[in-house]
Order: sequence, then C-alpha cells, then structure tokens
Amino acid sequence: MKSYNYISIIVAMILFVLLSGYNLMAENSVEPNFEDSLTEVYLVEPLRSIFQNPSKIQFHIVKNQSNDSKELSYASNDEKVIKNYARPYNLDFYYLIKKKADYTGKDIIEVKSSFEEYGKPIIRLYFNDEGKRALFELTKNNIGNNLALVIDDIAITAPRIHSPVTDGILIINYIIDGSFPRTMTTNYLTSNEQKMSFHIVEKEADSVEGIGEISNDEIILRNPIDSKKAVFYKLKKANAVSENDILGSNCLFGSKDYQVIMIEFNDKGKTELLKLLKENIGKKLALVADNIVYSSSKITSDKIQGFVHFRIEK
Repeated sequence: MKSYNYISIIVAMILFVLLSGYNLMAENSVEPNFEDSLTEVYLVEPLRSIFQNPSKIQFHIVKNQSNDSKELSYASNDEKVIKNYARPYNLDFYYLIKKKADYTGKDIIEVKSSFEEYGKPIIRLYFNDEGKRALFELTKNNIGNNLALVIDDIAITAPRIHSPVTDGILIINYIIDGSFPRTMTTNYLTSNEQKMSFHIVEKEADSVEGIGEISNDEIILRNPIDSKKAVFYKLKKANAVSENDILGSNCLFGSKDYQVIMIEFNDKGKTELLKLLKENIGKKLALVADNIVYSSSKITSDKIQGFVHFRIEK
C-alpha cells in the first residue's frame, strides 16, 4: 500500500515538472504582433506581406543600381538584378544584389505603422535580441550602401545606411507618389457613399504624439496626405450614422480652394443624427472615407432638416 502511495507521489511530481516546464516555455515564447491600424489604406501588394508574413522579407546590400537593367547585366553567378516595386508615375529602377540574402525577416517579432513628423506613412520593424545584434553588424559594416528590403524578388524600398541600427528597430518610409492611392475628390466621395462614415472628433493635433493615448473604442486617422498641413484626429471608433441611411449626396457649390457637399439621410438616419448632434454640441463631426478624414464640421446646433454639409478642401 505504501509502495503504491510512493509511486503516485512520484508520478504526480513528474507531471508537475512537465506542466511547469510547458507553462514556462509558453510564457517565454514571443508571438509576432502585426498592427497596421493607421496605414492600411496606403498599403498595396506586396507591401501588405510585411504585416501578414514578415518572415518572407529578405534584406540585401545593394551592390549597384540603375534605371536601366541592361547596365546591370554583368551580374556574376551569385548575383541577380531585381526591380523596385512599381509606384504610380515613378520610373522603373533596378538593383544588383547577391542571390543569397544578407539577412532575413525571421527575427522580426513586431510590425507597427504610424506617421512621421510631416504626416508621411512609415512602418517600424522590431527585431528580437538575435536580430538586433545581426542588424547592428550588417548596418555597421555597410555604412554608405543601400539596404534593399525584398519580397518575392521585388525591392519594396532601398534606403541608404547612414549609421548603425543599434536599437533593433528598422524604420521604413514608404510613400506612394506622395499621395494616397485614391485621389480624394468630391466626385469620388459622392459616387462612393457606401464608404462614408461619421465620427465624433475627440481631439485633433498636427502630430500623432500630440493626440496622446487612445482607448479601445477610439482610432487615430488623418487628413489627405496632399493637404498643406497634416492633421491627425482622435475619433470615436463607432460609425455615428449608418451609411445605409444615406439617401444621396451632391456638390452644392465651390471655389478654386474648396467645395461644399450636402449629404441627405432617410428618417432613421435623421433620428440618429439629431440625437448625435444634441449630445455633442461644440464638438466636431468628421466625415471619413477609406480611413481618411475628409472633412470635419463643428456642431453648433441640433436643428437639421435631414441633411448635413461638409466643406472639402481642394
């Protein structure tokens, strides 16, 4: 009987150790966290792969570059020529690189998107400790060269290395012709009413840092990138009035600098809008399309006839 008890105790201890080891490994494992809450609207294939599968990324030191691929045709057996990712109105560009990557994205543990000081979208790649050391050595030994970020033999970007990367964070500036993929015009907006959403503005600032902390029910969006001054908005995430309740929209009038559009709602939308305006007198109501703040108007009254006006800057 005592022998049986001893065996039970030993088995229980072994199970405890095994389970403890499993939990310890689970706690110490790092799962990638990919976040593109701010710049999803700017991302196009294959750039989206950075968020969905960063392990596909390869980093290559550029040996030579040209806008004519024929000038790079002298590549040796261990080299190859790749093309930059085609952006609207940009000329083709080619890079001579080694076939074998100088480094890969296997050590990337987090990807985040945000905006830099002047409102341009940027992507930050965060590396684990091993990646941090490797990235430091790679950039330290290649100052003055270009580092190509390659996915599926396409160079997404190839910035020049000015100094070693010491913090394990690689910042990518990715601009599509200096503007959003879609030209934000009143014609586009009024013909795509299903894309509209309406949000109360909690705060606005000329930088992301100026917005401060955001809660789970808030988002940060910004004005079109070709505006004279970048403005960032902290908005309530919920759509205040459903796009299904829009009866129609059209441009009322305009000048060389702006246009005014009118958006008309059905009875259900009118009721929702009246309640919204009454509860938020003094705040601003933002008109959003494609995750971009098209316009924002200050709420001065809850007296409406079932429609609202927005001034759209050209």
